[in-house]
Amino acid sequence: MEFAGDYTSMTKTGYTKRPLIKGMTSEDKRRIYYSLVIPNMFFSLHPDYLMIHTVWPISVDRSLIECDFYFEPEAIADPSFDPSDAMEAWDEINKQDWNVCELSSKVRHLGFMFQDLMLTMNREYTVLISIWHSFTKVFLIV
Repeated sequence: MEFAGDYTSMTKTGYTKRPLIKGMTSEDKRRIYYSLVIPNMFFSLHPDYLMIHTVWPISVDRSLIECDFYFEPEAIADPSFDPSDAMEAWDEINKQDWNVCELSSKVRHLGFMFQDLMLTMNREYTVLISIWHSFTKVFLIV
């Protein structure tokens, strides 16, 4: 993903004073690289930090999601180091994403329930039609 305008980081403000990750090219300084490592890891390389999400299934309807941030050692050693701008931005984004996932899961569950209901109604309708045909053959024969 490329930053719009003059933004330099995925933070609450879009800017950062942290040093860039070593080895970033001029193109890298304007981008975030997102990658999925199947089955349960998602990482994003930002100009000034690396963030890794790991999803650990707990049960069929629950997961533990870890979100880890990695910064250059020089950035962490700086007395003014404050990662909260990135962490707060991602906290808000993650909560919104997880809410969408939960809602999607509920809708999907309702869809399965509706599908089961329709299959049941279809079977019952088929039985009723069969009974009706049998009834008409027996009682309406002249």
